Amino acid sequence: MESHNIIVKTGAIVDASVIDTPLKPKGKTRFKVERTFGGIKLWFGGGVARYRGIKKMHTQNLMEAMCYNLYRSPGIIASNCEK
Repeated sequence: MESHNIIVKTGAIVDASVIDTPLKPKGKTRFKVERTFGGIKLWFGGGVARYRGIKKMHTQNLMEAMCYNLYRSPGIIASNCEK
């Protein structure tokens, strides 16, 4: 299988060209979005459903987003005042 640029590792077939290529930057917008959700997950336990139902989960996500903004706001205000 090596002649066709395919490698078999632990039962999974992987394209050899994917393994040797360096990671490409995903873009500034994606970085900001992923960092935001990562912060919510780290600081407020986001990604865990505490309630059942779409309305309750929507409310939970809104509360996490508001808490995230309040948590970051002092640093954002301080950085804008220094300029």
